[in-house]
Amino acid sequence: MTLQSKIVEQLAQKDGQTDRELADILLGKDKHQSPVNITCRLLANKQVIERRIVQGRIRNYLNYSENKLAVHEKPYISRKNPSDHLSEDQAKRYLEI
Repeated sequence: MTLQSKIVEQLAQKDGQTDRELADILLGKDKHQSPVNITCRLLANKQVIERRIVQGRIRNYLNYSENKLAVHEKPYISRKNPSDHLSEDQAKRYLEI
């Protein structure tokens, strides 16, 4: 499960969490919140979540109005030999997400 998926799942359980709160839950209290911050900004750009300032803190809310809650993961493409190149169809499947 990707960090994007974990964040969406966590916000579905408790909407309106800060990046720090999400980092504490998903990564651990002693970890930096940078990965969560970057991922939340990415999700906001995709309109999956909204980031709002509430009492001086940026909080994350699921964007139900846009109905874009499906967070897609890039497909795993297996290759027998690491030096093999992707076929055109494999590359298209990988890039379309």
